[in-house]
Amino acid sequence: MENCGEGALVDWKRALMGIRVLVADDAELIRRGIKTLLKDRGDISVIGEASNLPETIQKAAELLPDVIIIDLRMAANVNGELNHLTNGPMLVVISFDIGETADADAKKLGAMKFIDKTHLANDLIPTLLQISPRINLSNAVTST
Repeated sequence: MENCGEGALVDWKRALMGIRVLVADDAELIRRGIKTLLKDRGDISVIGEASNLPETIQKAAELLPDVIIIDLRMAANVNGELNHLTNGPMLVVISFDIGETADADAKKLGAMKFIDKTHLANDLIPTLLQISPRINLSNAVTST
């Protein structure tokens, strides 16, 4: 007989939702565009959005996304130093700023991937599918 504990039920629910994404960008148009790109995907769910860094940190703690898509400039504090959001979800950093400096800044932030905002339509979904954490369903059900 198979028996599911509370933790296993949470794992099953997360597996059914697919990749859980938090979209963090100070531009509403960009957030809306990303949500539109992902809206009909059965394997990717936008579970929240944020328009500034404190809101991103708060929502990441509350919603526990698998991936945070975050604007590079929004992730910098007032001194221009990058805040480290590397504990927890995977980061995909997006920006209109391209080049070695932006890529290096994204890596310092702990990003799994850096995407130029002009390439989001082509690169975002393949990136999410490539880097997304895979939920191990074999751990969701335990035998008694």
